[in-house]
Amino acid sequence: MTLRSHLRAWWPVIAAGGVLLTGGLVAIPLGGWDTVELQSAVVPEHPVGEPYAGHRVSTSIDDIYLTDTHPDGYTELEPGTTFLVVVATMENLTAEPQSSLGSAAFYAFTLPGVVEPDVLLSGSTTWARLVRDGGPGSTLSPGVPDTIQFIFMIDADLYEAGEEVRIGLTDATPEQADLFEGTRWARPHVAVEVPIVIREQR
Repeated sequence: MTLRSHLRAWWPVIAAGGVLLTGGLVAIPLGGWDTVELQSAVVPEHPVGEPYAGHRVSTSIDDIYLTDTHPDGYTELEPGTTFLVVVATMENLTAEPQSSLGSAAFYAFTLPGVVEPDVLLSGSTTWARLVRDGGPGSTLSPGVPDTIQFIFMIDADLYEAGEEVRIGLTDATPEQADLFEGTRWARPHVAVEVPIVIREQR
């Protein structure tokens, strides 16, 4: 086999090695491969008070605060807990009534340690109230914007006033359900994150 034939046979390996070497050299100043983050994996930030329209609902995060008094005026705290209230303005963008918070497989928003994908929320420590009249805010009628207080009873040391949190607004792809009549929400994901500072309202 001639030298030219040897080079032709090894050329794909040489080229691949060059690509890896170049990538490694680029990554070294950044701390190595572990710290190089793909741009596509970065979740965009979204402003407080601005609606984000997904396929199911449009949501804006308006406020978040800690309080020892439930907005209904009578529900009491358990020892070592406090209430975290997320205020959001939402609109159902579908043709059918929708749960405002959604389900564990597709919550309308996420909040670390409080609302997390695939983690069921307890009905005894989670509430949704309409701001306009204090009525139940668990269901959104199509095309009717409403401001809702989502109240969560949390451990008192989970968050503190002045701390910034990132609330993830989610989206998913609507598909025709196979096993039941209606819509199945496929590939739920956090589409944007809203950085917001928790305030205190005692």
